[in-house]
Amino acid sequence: MSVIGDKYSVELGRKTTHGGDWVIIKFIAADGSERGFRFHVDASDREIAYALRAFAEQIDPSPTKI
Repeated sequence: MSVIGDKYSVELGRKTTHGGDWVIIKFIAADGSERGFRFHVDASDREIAYALRAFAEQIDPSPTKI
C-alpha cells in the first residue's frame, strides 16, 4: 500500500527476512531517499513502541544533555 504526499510518500508492506515476518513502513522523500522501520507481524505493543521511538530518534535526534 502506498500513500503519496507532498513531502513524503509512505509505503506499507510485509516481508519475510532474517527468519521472521515483518511489517515494513518506509517514508520516501521527493529526492528518493528512504527512511523507515519494521516490527514483527505478531509484535507486542512494546516492540512496536521501540520501533517507533528508534525511528523518531533517527529523524529528530535528541540534543546532548548538559
